[in-house]
Amino acid sequence: VLGISIIGVGITLAIGYARFSNPVVTELEIAVSKKVGAKKELHIVMASDVHLSHTIRNKRVKQYVDQINSLNPDIVLFAGDIIDRDLNFVIKKDIASGFKNLKAPLGVYTVLGNHEYISRSVDGSINYLEQSGVKVLRDSMVLVDSCFYVVGRDDLSNNQRKSLVEIIEDIDTSLPLIVINHQPFHLEESEKAGVDLHLSGHTHDGQLFPMNLITDRMYEIAYGYKKKGNTHVYVSSGLGLWGPPFRIGTKSEMVSIKLKFE
Repeated sequence: VLGISIIGVGITLAIGYARFSNPVVTELEIAVSKKVGAKKELHIVMASDVHLSHTIRNKRVKQYVDQINSLNPDIVLFAGDIIDRDLNFVIKKDIASGFKNLKAPLGVYTVLGNHEYISRSVDGSINYLEQSGVKVLRDSMVLVDSCFYVVGRDDLSNNQRKSLVEIIEDIDTSLPLIVINHQPFHLEESEKAGVDLHLSGHTHDGQLFPMNLITDRMYEIAYGYKKKGNTHVYVSSGLGLWGPPFRIGTKSEMVSIKLKFE
């Protein structure tokens, strides 16, 4: 019996490692009832929770970048927790440098997650990510290609962060509005603000069964797609992970979103 148990555990861990090591591409098509000049479609690749660390290093980043580039995105959006916790190690090994090879004509953007705060050097994380070709949106927004807005909310770890209403008070509401917010709490704020697409991560979909049963109870949306009013919400299970390199009952993913304008 002991031998069978050991074999069973070994097989489970091997499958879990394979599920972490081979991210799937989740595809979505979302229609937004807004006209954006002659542009009919925006191709977004979204990823969250990369967690650069002793586990997720340069070789893994190259794998992620190659996979994202193979999808030919217009824009790449990260939903926080790019850095795990040891910023000094990440900088020493220059693990994020591979992001400079991302090919996205409309840019690469991220927000801060709780782990950038755990690293205890938020400014250092921002500087390093921007040196690595990733623009950090911190309670700020950018008008991209004169066609749509991307709003990046600071993480809930900052109890002084601005409200969504404050950030978007001067926007042209006729243009599509995309919000990135690491932790998927208070989704009604995006719904009330007329956000077209809300992107979050953080939950890892529990990462290891049965933790996903717990995250399902903690969040309105712990993983996947839901429409709230006119707001399309997607919460990703994450590209990387925290802790041991296994996915049991969950998957590592990047999300390919075709945003179609009507």
